[in-house]
Amino acid sequence: MKRTLITDEQLLGQSRQLAAMLWMSCKGFSVSPALCGSAPYDFAATKGNATYRCEVKGERKAPHSNAPIGALCKQRDCTKFDLFLAVDDSFNVRCIRSINCPRTEETLQLTGVEIEPTHTTKRYRKLEEQ
Repeated sequence: MKRTLITDEQLLGQSRQLAAMLWMSCKGFSVSPALCGSAPYDFAATKGNATYRCEVKGERKAPHSNAPIGALCKQRDCTKFDLFLAVDDSFNVRCIRSINCPRTEETLQLTGVEIEPTHTTKRYRKLEEQ
């Protein structure tokens, strides 16, 4: 049996996921990790009748402006999850609503400010308009 070593990047990714799950549970959500390893989201968060599929990614800060960079990727398929949680190196969590997640009072409280997603493809804009 071949042994595989866990890399530092994998440990950091798992730590970020645990930080995001803790952040969501502190906001009053019940969290449960994805049961299969190939799920298109990292965990599900439930509160009341609402369930959100959450994706967690790392976020770095630009050294000259301290602005967040590197968390959002233009190639991400935003229809496979509802909330995008960007976790920086200090384990601060920033929540972003995906284009297919409905606007509710809970998502407004999680994101802090309601910002319309601007980086969407024409295909997803058509789906959203229907």
